[in-house]
Amino acid sequence: MRPATGEEYDAMMVSLDRHLASLGLTPAQRPLNAALVVSSTLGLSGTPIIGGSGDRGEPFLPQDLLARVHEWYSDTYGDKTKIDFSPGSIVVSLHSNLWEMKMPKVWGSFDLFISQDLSNQGNYISSRASPPVRHNILRSVQGMTQAYASRLQNDDLLLLADKFIDSYPAIVCLDDLKGHDLFEEARGDYRHSVDALLTGRELGKARWDTAQCAEKVLKGLLAREGHAFPTSGAKGHDISHLGALVAEKLGFSLSAPDLSAVHCTPAVRYGEKKSSVEEALAAHDALVRILGALAKAEAHHTHWPET
Repeated sequence: MRPATGEEYDAMMVSLDRHLASLGLTPAQRPLNAALVVSSTLGLSGTPIIGGSGDRGEPFLPQDLLARVHEWYSDTYGDKTKIDFSPGSIVVSLHSNLWEMKMPKVWGSFDLFISQDLSNQGNYISSRASPPVRHNILRSVQGMTQAYASRLQNDDLLLLADKFIDSYPAIVCLDDLKGHDLFEEARGDYRHSVDALLTGRELGKARWDTAQCAEKVLKGLLAREGHAFPTSGAKGHDISHLGALVAEKLGFSLSAPDLSAVHCTPAVRYGEKKSSVEEALAAHDALVRILGALAKAEAHHTHWPET
């Protein structure tokens, strides 16, 4: 039965939201699914399921009903309904402060620039008749204020630009890796490592998750091509050994110092051996360089499976 009052509509949405939550959908996944259910259940076929700010007609008629779905979720969950399309982030140290640099999701090519005016975000939508997509690198630095950005010197700007340019292909590569379940696990480990490092306190966890990401990426590459790898014992978690197997079996070498820097023992994981910010950040940077080298290798090995 179609709701005719605000109270009836809210009761319908609460019930529907609980149903979608029971199916395992996150708040960000529910608005569109809720609109589809409302449209199907109430027979609103032909009405746009994404409501805009234009003329919605009379209250509780089809167009207004579906617009209310998105409003209800925005009012109820706020930022939880926002979808983060970013392929991932890196951690950058600037004047002894750790910053999250979040990479943008871009389809196609784009131009980079740096403006200390943080209101200058660039152009995120492009067509044949408009300028190309442009991204202000400073807008990627999460939580940076205008006051902080205004004080940055040329060396600071060059550091941030270099970090972005060097790391972007690495993060996109990790996000795009397909062909084995280990890659999805590696992405989770990477996100956990970044979050832990940014706290400045969970440094052992940051190093362990960094090593786990590298281990699962390397094992995933080998498994994707049908090659065996050690699953237990010291060699099963030896990043340098796994890197050597990748070089032997897949034909491209990874930096030995970077592989060594990423390696982490269980003593670090369990807090038996203390870790410094410098050690955790060095492991993070080494992993990003490994992923950057992998990005170049992936680009030259298009015969590798992508399923």
